[in-house]
Amino acid sequence: DWEEARSRAIKVLEEVGAKHKGEKIAGVCHGNIIRAILGQALKADIDSIIRMQVDLASLSVLEYDGADLFRLIELNDTAHLK
Repeated sequence: DWEEARSRAIKVLEEVGAKHKGEKIAGVCHGNIIRAILGQALKADIDSIIRMQVDLASLSVLEYDGADLFRLIELNDTAHLK
């Protein structure tokens, strides 16, 4: 279920973010979970989320303020693959 996966992914991000406040953290996951996380960051609905391109081995970067605000810094960066 999409909403369940999205909720679990955001919960993990919030827990890790709280535990490692102020630190840089790298997470590795599949494209649909990345879309779910990015969708939450952008407050996008499911119709917008499924239109996001997430390439294999791409990098997307978020900042989390520790409360409820995610900022999208980079999306689907593949420059390191060239």
